Amino acid sequence: NCGKIVEFVCPLSPQFKEEIGKRYGFDISGVELRMTGLCLNCRKKRKLEKE
Repeated sequence: NCGKIVEFVCPLSPQFKEEIGKRYGFDISGVELRMTGLCLNCRKKRKLEKE
């Protein structure tokens, strides 16, 4: 895998953060969303290797 990282903006409503904080007893100071997977080039390379 190439290790490519892409940063993007994903706004969350203040109400959502407040609800999660209340539910789990946290004062939320920041939010990170992490997704993992294979980029297009790595998927193509993997497909060629299987053929």
